[in-house]
Amino acid sequence: WMCSLTSNEPAVRATLLGCRAVTSLDLSSHLLDAANLDICCSACPNMRTLHLASAAITSDSGLVRWLDACPSLTKLDLFNTEMGTDTLSHVARHCPCVTHLTLGGAECPEAINEKTIMSICKHMKCLKSLDLDLESGETAPLHVICE
Repeated sequence: WMCSLTSNEPAVRATLLGCRAVTSLDLSSHLLDAANLDICCSACPNMRTLHLASAAITSDSGLVRWLDACPSLTKLDLFNTEMGTDTLSHVARHCPCVTHLTLGGAECPEAINEKTIMSICKHMKCLKSLDLDLESGETAPLHVICE
């Protein structure tokens, strides 16, 4: 099932805007539209850990703005989050401090391709761990330790 931040948006807005020191946030399995992503973007400049596994993100541009506003982000979980190749390329180019990245799942198999992985390897200089679960049914999830 999918939770929506909009179901209690005033409380979420007040909580996030009142707690600007938030460094870790788990919005897995939540519905995130552009307005809610903008709330998170303005409220969480010190974000270090962000879990969005299985989140329904209705605005790739909102996600991009949020990631741009989080220069200290070190752990990012985008497993089973539907997004396009352009968004993943943006993640690779604009999240230089990320050390742990989780991608894959049934929602974005076409976005995880050789070009995207090469972009991640080229631009994410701090990356130490990359988890890719492409759910092909024939292979085990790929876990890459970067040295």
